[in-house]
Amino acid sequence: ETMASIKVLDVSHHNTVTDWDKVAKAVDAVIIRAGFRGYGAAGSLTTDNKFKAYIAGAIKAGIPVGIYWCSQALSDAEAQAEAAYCRALIAPYKLQYPVYLDSEHMGPGGSGRADKISKARRTQYGLAFCRAMQGYGYMVVLYCSESWYKSEIDGAAFAAAGFETWVAKYSSSKPSMPCDAWQYTSSGKVEGVSGNVDLSHFYVDYVAGDYREAVQKRFG
Repeated sequence: ETMASIKVLDVSHHNTVTDWDKVAKAVDAVIIRAGFRGYGAAGSLTTDNKFKAYIAGAIKAGIPVGIYWCSQALSDAEAQAEAAYCRALIAPYKLQYPVYLDSEHMGPGGSGRADKISKARRTQYGLAFCRAMQGYGYMVVLYCSESWYKSEIDGAAFAAAGFETWVAKYSSSKPSMPCDAWQYTSSGKVEGVSGNVDLSHFYVDYVAGDYREAVQKRFG
């Protein structure tokens, strides 16, 4: 079975983009890390230090953009504060792709401030973030690995709440759960970016349809 797929790159400050015009010829869209909650006890809200340059560069080159946010919330209130911070950060830009909640271990060896919380709590705070961003008018999608979807967060609860998933599985066989996108490699190559990159197959063309229409269709 072959599904029409859209080639999507994701980047953060870990990547070095050298030429957005070359990237524009190589991919259909780019998802850029907007920011994250820091690792220490204080968990400061932080902007990815390449976010503003990267989103401006991608938009100037005509590449449709979405963003992702790395959460380390330890309460609903923290999740909502992350959403408010994220919204303020992305408000100046026209997104054509969703906002993605990145759920994974955030510190080496599970040392991130939220790396040890229960699956139930992680699910609760993740949904709090997604609902807050949805309330701001964004389409929101959960990003996680195939195993994380089952063992560390209740992926099915996000689906039940109307949030689609972008699943990471570095393999030639696609994820076992239904998903809107599949991140299939972390060692891809794209002209205009030095080193290895993450690449995904996206199965929803957010650009062909109107973004707002898609939001309406999903959330009524």
